[in-house]
Amino acid sequence: CEQVLEGHENAIVVVKAFDGKLISASPDRTIRIWSTKTWSTIRILNTGKSATCSMALIDGKLITGSDDGCLKSWSVTGWSLLRTVTAHLHVVWAL
Repeated sequence: CEQVLEGHENAIVVVKAFDGKLISASPDRTIRIWSTKTWSTIRILNTGKSATCSMALIDGKLITGSDDGCLKSWSVTGWSLLRTVTAHLHVVWAL
């Protein structure tokens, strides 16, 4: 193990690499954006009442699926929430 990234309060369930960053999601209801240069947290995205279970980078956006069946679209430039869609009745495990 080269580097341990500490910050989530629960297990990490999904990780994506993007543009010199790592994006991790946890049942602690946060998504963390990490710098691969400093290995520090750049940004914490709060997902509200739901835990993120899946992620994909599509057309310049971070798309997340959660345990409440919602899909969320996030800007990868300012990391703001762009849209939430109630898409399924159960957990979105994969995108």
